[in-house]
Amino acid sequence: MRVSVNQFEKKILRRRHGEIYLRVELSDVKNVNINLQEHNTLQFRAQGHGAKGDNEYEFKLEFLEPVRPEIKHKSTERQVDIKIKKKEERWWDRLTLQEKKPLFLAPDFDRWLDESDAEMELQAKEEKLNKISVESRVRNDPYLGLKKSYLFMYNLVQFLGYSWVFVNMTVRLFILGQGL
Repeated sequence: MRVSVNQFEKKILRRRHGEIYLRVELSDVKNVNINLQEHNTLQFRAQGHGAKGDNEYEFKLEFLEPVRPEIKHKSTERQVDIKIKKKEERWWDRLTLQEKKPLFLAPDFDRWLDESDAEMELQAKEEKLNKISVESRVRNDPYLGLKKSYLFMYNLVQFLGYSWVFVNMTVRLFILGQGL
């Protein structure tokens, strides 16, 4: 018996600028078949235990914009996680070509990001990459410890010298008076 997942099985959705994550809640999954048709229609078919028992579940999801043809998925005992990369890394107004969100899709509020949060995540990633690239360009100086200790000693001698002059001048002022 073949059951359409649109009516029975819940899929959890999580979006990012460059990726779409789907989680299909099927346990004991066998014969997972995930295809991408015409660069924007995802077709899922699998045998597993879902809301209607042990059946073959399937669904089609037509995305708003094209996605890359490489799809990664991971099956666990409780679910199937699907990762789809967008062709262009940007925020979509909605996920599907339909105006209304399909009833079988539910957002993953534990990992949900709105557009501003996603932009902040992108900025953090870029800053991290920039920091890594700057650190890789800075050469490692084997004499860095020696240079730091030299600067410390130089400044210490300068401080002690000026302190000695200041104390000496102050003592002479008080002892000998103003007529130096």
